Amino acid sequence: MLERIESERLVIRCWRPEDAPLLKEAIDSSLDDLQPWVTWAVQEPSTVDALAERLSLMRQCFVSDEDWAYGLFDANETRVVGGAGLHSRGSTDHLEIGYWIRSDAIGHGLATEATAALCQVAFARTAVERLEIHCDVENSRSTAVAQRLGFARDREFRQEAPTARGSHRTTVVWTLKRSVTGRRETP
Repeated sequence: MLERIESERLVIRCWRPEDAPLLKEAIDSSLDDLQPWVTWAVQEPSTVDALAERLSLMRQCFVSDEDWAYGLFDANETRVVGGAGLHSRGSTDHLEIGYWIRSDAIGHGLATEATAALCQVAFARTAVERLEIHCDVENSRSTAVAQRLGFARDREFRQEAPTARGSHRTTVVWTLKRSVTGRRETP
């Protein structure tokens, strides 16, 4: 998988342990927006050292082609605007795309931009037949990203673990099939 992708406004690259201070600032400033939707955010805030350790593990998974977690950076790579990833979740026929955007960058199309870039790379660099976005049925922003990129609503299921809101999550699965998009040129 590509370690670095550049879109119109973003540098999308594999995380490095030295990104931990920038990541901590992005997460800590966005907890109110992240915790209702993103499972890992419920355990935050973390220390810089704990984040550096996690980023090191993410990088190991990335280079061993197990899971591809990316940081979303501004064009100068001086600010984390979010995170994204391509996750196999044990499947060989599809990848799940996950993403989050820091609070002060929400509403500027960055999740759509990053997800579009990851879709292109996933279909160009892997043999998967489909991509999926999983989001809470109440998460209108993630729903909009999926719809803007041509994902079709596939199914929904109820999660057993309660959310930060104290309710059980109903997850919607959005699917984009290779046959719909065709094979794209390798970026």
